[in-house]
Amino acid sequence: MDYKRIFKFKTTPFFGGSFLSGDTIEIENSIITLQRNRWFSKAYFKVTFPISNIVIVNITKTRRGADIIIESHTKSQIASKGFSYSSACKIKSLLLHELHEQYCSI
Repeated sequence: MDYKRIFKFKTTPFFGGSFLSGDTIEIENSIITLQRNRWFSKAYFKVTFPISNIVIVNITKTRRGADIIIESHTKSQIASKGFSYSSACKIKSLLLHELHEQYCSI
């Protein structure tokens, strides 16, 4: 039986994220999604691409938290700030683990 795993990570203003609009990174079995909510409307910005297309995962440590940049083969990127450093490291380790599983199962 194939279970669907979903991990969600949200930014907070305490770690340097936007106070009025928050970012959410969702990691599913084979897809990563950034969803940015706008405070002034119910519309949101969404970027989705497969984990197998990931080229670079960068974490930049700031004074209060961490910023994360994830780039793909198609030059699309997920850039978000306001995560705790431990959450950013968890995101990076999950992505690298999923990439490793995909390439080893071939």
